[in-house]
This record gives sequence, C-alpha cells and structure tokens, in this order.
Amino acid sequence: MSVDKISLGFLILSIVFSYLSFKAKDLLELIIYYTILNVLSFLLIGIDRMLYIVGVSLSVLGLLAITLWISKTYKSYSFLGLEGLVFKSPKLAFFLRLLSISLGGSPPFLNSSVLYLNIFYASTYVMMALITLSIFNFVVFVKITQNLLFGKPNPHLTYKDIDNKLTSLLSVVVFVNLVYGVVFLFNLI
Repeated sequence: MSVDKISLGFLILSIVFSYLSFKAKDLLELIIYYTILNVLSFLLIGIDRMLYIVGVSLSVLGLLAITLWISKTYKSYSFLGLEGLVFKSPKLAFFLRLLSISLGGSPPFLNSSVLYLNIFYASTYVMMALITLSIFNFVVFVKITQNLLFGKPNPHLTYKDIDNKLTSLLSVVVFVNLVYGVVFLFNLI
C-alpha cells in the first residue's frame, strides 16, 4: 500500500475522529480517540517516530492520571457539570491546562515539535494528513478547555483539588515532555 493511500485514509480517519471528539461527553472517550489516532500517525511520521510516541505517551499518561482522579473523586468520567475548575481547583486546572496544551499540539512539547517538523518535510498527502491530525489535536484541546477549565462553577458540587502525590507525578510528566521538546528543538538549530 502506498504512502499516499495511507495518508488519504488517515486524513478521513482524522476528520471522523475530530467529529467524534467534538461530540464526546467524557475524558476517557477523548483519551481513547486521541491515543488511537496519534498512535496510528506513527505510520506517517518519518522523522523521529519514537520521540513522537514518547511525547504522546507522556501527554496521555498525565491526562489519564487526571481522568482517573476525577473518576475517583467525582464518581464519573464525564466532564459535564465540572465547569469552572480554574476557580475552584487551581492545581488541577493548571496541570489540565498544560496537558491539554501539549495534547493540542503546541510547541515546545515533544509530540508537537516532532509533528510540526514532519509537516515541513512531508509529501503533499502526508502533509495534509498531518495537518488534519494537528487540527484534531487542537479540537481535543478546545474540548477540554471549554468543558472543564472555564465556565461558571457548579453550585451543587463540592470541588476538590489534587493532592501533592498527583501534583508531583504531573509535574514530572509535564517537565519531561517540555524539556525533551525544547532539547529536540535546539538540536534542530
């Protein structure tokens, strides 16, 4: 199968997953869509594939840790009714924002740095597929930001913030992803 056919299939899959992500009602569903599509993108990434997977894995690990904490704390994976975390759970909101920026494809995080490098050196079809992947990743970022971080806090909910153990884990995940991304960018210069 040629790279162009794989790219076209991936382009269509990216559009479908973007739509499904936009309709998603919980974080676990978003993580599943994000992980499947970004792992499949391994077929298209030509330069530094393994670094891309490491960056995606770090982002997913952090978001999964937050998702499991939300599930344990609020007894649901749904983000409906959890609006306003910025105002009520500042540490959780801070890490959720950093991880969603990483998921959304903003440099200097490792996965986005590798993705954008590959866009510049790709053939036309692969470039279109990777740009669509970038748009999909941005949809995930917007979905998390729109549904969890901002908005009016729910008066019927007792908000809690993450503990020091989870804060430490998330700090390491974000720091490693960020440092590797910056080192990757500096090695390009």
